[in-house]
Amino acid sequence: MKPCLFFPSNDTMVDWMIPIRDKLPMDSQFIVFPTRDEKADSALNRYEVHYREYAPGLIQEIDPSICIFGIDWGMEELFSIIEAKLINIPTLGIQEGVILNLRGSNLVSNDDPTYVQDKYLNTDYFFCLGKVFLPSLMRSNLMITGNPKFDAYRKLPFPDKQRILINCNFPYGVDEEQRKPWINNVVLACEELNLDYFVSIHPRDFGKIDVDDNKIIKSSSATIHEQIASSTMVISRASTIIYEAIAAGRKVVYYNPGIEALPIINDFPKSTLIKVSKLEDLSSAISATSSSLYIEDEDYEFFRENHLGTLNQNSTDLCAHGILSIIQGEFVPENSFLPARKLNDIVDCFIVAATSSINNLNYLNGLRSQFNSQTQ
Repeated sequence: MKPCLFFPSNDTMVDWMIPIRDKLPMDSQFIVFPTRDEKADSALNRYEVHYREYAPGLIQEIDPSICIFGIDWGMEELFSIIEAKLINIPTLGIQEGVILNLRGSNLVSNDDPTYVQDKYLNTDYFFCLGKVFLPSLMRSNLMITGNPKFDAYRKLPFPDKQRILINCNFPYGVDEEQRKPWINNVVLACEELNLDYFVSIHPRDFGKIDVDDNKIIKSSSATIHEQIASSTMVISRASTIIYEAIAAGRKVVYYNPGIEALPIINDFPKSTLIKVSKLEDLSSAISATSSSLYIEDEDYEFFRENHLGTLNQNSTDLCAHGILSIIQGEFVPENSFLPARKLNDIVDCFIVAATSSINNLNYLNGLRSQFNSQTQ
């Protein structure tokens, strides 16, 4: 059987792609993007997994059975997807966390009529994190699998003392001007309540914050589970940490002072999360959460089933079976909704990639020539 190709865009994706690889009966290869400095190579080295760097023509050289991505809208990912489409190799996207609508580095509301979603529409197939995401996706060739990164999470015992994890998550240049006031407001609220805390910094958030160095801990895909386990609750803006925290039995205070549009927050069960939009309500939300830490079992099960795809913590198996069904031509998509959006075809991918960077026009023109020659 031809090999599978995995395209991790960062170290986090390596961590959940490896278990899928281990469940597949065929050989798999990992491809990293040399222009993407997000530690996918370091993570693969940690696992002692051989990898190759992507270059045009590599997919055609390997001739895989399928190409698997964690995101499908990055410039490098789009180039790979275009190459795979040109030679009729099926492509698959697997959802890891929340879906944010971005125009450049600015967040866009779902209600903005000028916004056209370009996320999770570029691969031929898509594995969705949970039922609650279906209305925002509404695409064909989709099945609900959850994501393997959540398989290891269960309700964890609480530490002996109250300790709050403050999630500093302003990476990729998105809303960087909000970092300092957001952190300062949360830290001040915790200090006024005399609650111990630490600030967990996203590995790709390189901004400066005015917090005691002893209170700052760098995060990574390898350490975030331990950090959540050492806390009693979590305060965050839009982030996959919200899902990891609740999966570990930690309540979340979602503090969004007008930074982002994330309507899915309204679908979280009552005892899992408190939504705060005003600074004057932040302290009371933190106080209420810290005095009632336990997530009700019914809410926890609802969350796992609807937000993380499965109650059985078997996303790795579901992903592996789904991949095999695609390769064997036996894929059965979810039939619980009617797709309202067409899949982005190869021309759409060309347009998105071409607008991403003028420096890559020569490469895109080469791919376009191949495409034209195949369609004549």
